[in-house]
Amino acid sequence: MSVVRVVLFVLALLAGALSAGFFYTFSILIMPALATADAGTAILAMQKINLSVRTALFAFAFFGAPALALLTAAAAGLAGHRLAAWLALASGLLQVGAVFAVTMLVNVPLNEALAPVAVSGPAAAATWGAYDARWTPWNHVRAVGAAVSFLILLAAFASDAAARRARQ
Repeated sequence: MSVVRVVLFVLALLAGALSAGFFYTFSILIMPALATADAGTAILAMQKINLSVRTALFAFAFFGAPALALLTAAAAGLAGHRLAAWLALASGLLQVGAVFAVTMLVNVPLNEALAPVAVSGPAAAATWGAYDARWTPWNHVRAVGAAVSFLILLAAFASDAAARRARQ
């Protein structure tokens, strides 16, 4: 069982790292770059990003990070590694709240509202300004939430490893 638990931890950590890196990249690179572009270019770029993001690799990070953290919590709990279980549970719940829920309740609706917007015309600048003003701060929440979730899961992995060593 410990091999399965270690594999779960490794997969959960990988998904969590990818999730944190994805949202971090938007916060520190993509959205600041789009802010320097004209509104039409920024809208078109974000529309293209939103069409191309739905991939298996994104799904692994986005859905896998919370699901694998929660599975890892269950596996650690079944092994009697209480601290590791609680930490992994906290990591998974943080992914659900700060990443999944924020995405579904804020960022996806904003993306869907941006999808049909014309990239030229008088409304483009105002539309992009309003979109960026809401989307970007909420992405920062996702980036920080995913990063903290990853660190908590890393602590859970260390705790699980220590509990395994203590039982040997």
